Amino acid sequence: MRMKILILSFLIFLFATCKKEDTVTSPQMLVQDLIPLNVGNYWIYKGVVLDVNGNPDSTAGVWQDSSVVTAQRIMAGKQAYEITSYRNAQPSSLMYVAKDGDKYYVYFYFPSTGTPLDSLANKWFLWVDPASQSWNVFDQQVKFVLDSASGLTVSGNLSVNASKGANETISITNQTVQSEQFIWDVNLSGKIDQLPGSNLTLTFKQRWYFYKGIGLVKYQTDPMTVRIVVPLVADTTMKFEGERNLIVNYKLMQPTADIVAMRNVEPRSDIFIFKKSFAPYLNAVNKVINR
Repeated sequence: MRMKILILSFLIFLFATCKKEDTVTSPQMLVQDLIPLNVGNYWIYKGVVLDVNGNPDSTAGVWQDSSVVTAQRIMAGKQAYEITSYRNAQPSSLMYVAKDGDKYYVYFYFPSTGTPLDSLANKWFLWVDPASQSWNVFDQQVKFVLDSASGLTVSGNLSVNASKGANETISITNQTVQSEQFIWDVNLSGKIDQLPGSNLTLTFKQRWYFYKGIGLVKYQTDPMTVRIVVPLVADTTMKFEGERNLIVNYKLMQPTADIVAMRNVEPRSDIFIFKKSFAPYLNAVNKVINR
């Protein structure tokens, strides 16, 4: 089966992995931005699986993620910074971040796939707004293929709502900081079109923790819950593992007065990570539908 749960695609993540460093290098900055954006900035994280109850489980998997500000360019009408991410030194995602006052917008890039995934790709979303307690990120009707072999499709409403969460104390090598938390609450409520009376819901939270002058110091995907109801056939609730990534090192480049050339060349994308990341979800849902 080839299920494509679009919501997960543009939230997978956002920052991935590279080689480990042991020392922190951070120059003094005149402006302490929540997300410092200069070409050459990088952040390195240690990741761990969260079990279905949200507890770290190193036996289930650990990794190193890294994110690098690789370019400055015009993207879909905004002056933006390109951030390339890696997981265990392999490219995992590509995104763009634009700053407007204290607000940060994010653009998750991947090429057209000919699926409803396209409705969530290649658009600007308000990512972080320190002055607001909550805002709507996305609210739209979607339709996607659940199982290409049987032709099953799902249609419904996908909503993503953002809010400010509780601050959290985080240790970074030789210092302790009070980070600001921002949450995206993702909800899909729909039906399997070919099964009358059916219902499918999917919920999870994506959390980002920032500290001014450093940037993203922690990010977390909470365990996901999927419920499938088919009258007289199944009423199944499934929970899937999440993940947590905590900063271990970073380096910020000194701001300069040099003019950075704006490039409009086509950005690259490493779409393979999506299929690899979704395999456990696809297999589990497929078993429920086809049993």
